[in-house]
Amino acid sequence: MKEYELGQSVRLTASFANAAGVAADPSTITFKYGVRLVNPPPDPTAISAVFGVDIAVVKDSVGRYHYDVVPSLPGNYTSAVVGTGTIAAVAVGSFRVKPSPFA
Repeated sequence: MKEYELGQSVRLTASFANAAGVAADPSTITFKYGVRLVNPPPDPTAISAVFGVDIAVVKDSVGRYHYDVVPSLPGNYTSAVVGTGTIAAVAVGSFRVKPSPFA
């Protein structure tokens, strides 16, 4: 699990391909992340961002996207990227935000 300092930007990334392995775009792409309070699923206050709606979700090239977030709390986070429509896929990950010694 990657670790980040509190206040540091975390880049969530996703790559999508069709059945032939060629880079392709889903109809809808949603990035989600939330702190795990005890066990998954994330806290109900998890953040979601959708490509084409939220300018923070960036298309790098065909089938490749990223979303930079700055979590406001220390803890263990779960993230997911969900592609629907023409390319349906889900990728789940996790990262840890360390407590600040100055907070």
